[in-house]
Amino acid sequence: LWLVHVAGLTPALAAHAVLPLRILAVLPALSVLLSSQRALLVVGWRTGAVTTATLVELAGLAVVLALGIEVFDLPGAVAAALAFLLGRVGGNLWLIPPCRAVIAAGGRR
Repeated sequence: LWLVHVAGLTPALAAHAVLPLRILAVLPALSVLLSSQRALLVVGWRTGAVTTATLVELAGLAVVLALGIEVFDLPGAVAAALAFLLGRVGGNLWLIPPCRAVIAAGGRR
């Protein structure tokens, strides 16, 4: 309903937008997690991991997008949604060990 009546998409385009929207539904929660992880690392003076996690996210996005389009022949919107999601998951996962180290150190340097 929202895609057709509010966003103004035709019913045919709206049908193509449903799967990418479903894939991206968890992205806000992962973004909150990423922000929390980054905040913890800043407080713990371990910001190098933030830069590396950003690179991991970007590399994951590029690889998944290329594979989705070229190898798996996915529609562009689906490949892009998967790329955003899996890139973000990669960044979140990368930050787990440094966040655990900060927590174990009690937030000290």
